[in-house]
Amino acid sequence: MPANTPQIRKAAIEDAPAIARVHVTSWQKAYAHLFPSKYLEQISVWEKTEMWEKSIEQDVAHTLVARYNKQIIGFISIGPERHINNSSSNLEVWAFYVLPEHWSTWVGQSLWKEAQKILVAQGTPKISLWVFDNNPRAKRFYEAAGCTPELNSVQQFELDGVILEEIRYTQHLD
Repeated sequence: MPANTPQIRKAAIEDAPAIARVHVTSWQKAYAHLFPSKYLEQISVWEKTEMWEKSIEQDVAHTLVARYNKQIIGFISIGPERHINNSSSNLEVWAFYVLPEHWSTWVGQSLWKEAQKILVAQGTPKISLWVFDNNPRAKRFYEAAGCTPELNSVQQFELDGVILEEIRYTQHLD
């Protein structure tokens, strides 16, 4: 790993505005090919800040941030599986974003590996996540990280008039 590897730590409530900025900026860049620019431009950093403040305060999810040069440049948030109606101890990646200028660096890998260490230490058997089917960058990342697509899991939904498909990826941690 290079010497400029980011510092990874648990998110604190005061990190919410920076997490929101990463979240919105990443969405606007990563999904520009999926959504109209008008939709992406209206995503509110302020609203995302409120959402992340509540999430961190309630401590339902494991949220880690990546810091470099004293700035938050990425985060990962993992909580109980949302689409599974059972009481399993498996967890799901709820959100995982890195500022676009730090894509294809060690930031995403560093966050992923640190999250895995925590989950393995807690005895989490399996982690899952959902990826837009038309997001080849994310799919390559997760497959390189050892996740496997569940081809029978593809589901469609509509967001702001756009029909999207997402696919579930999983990774066994035990």
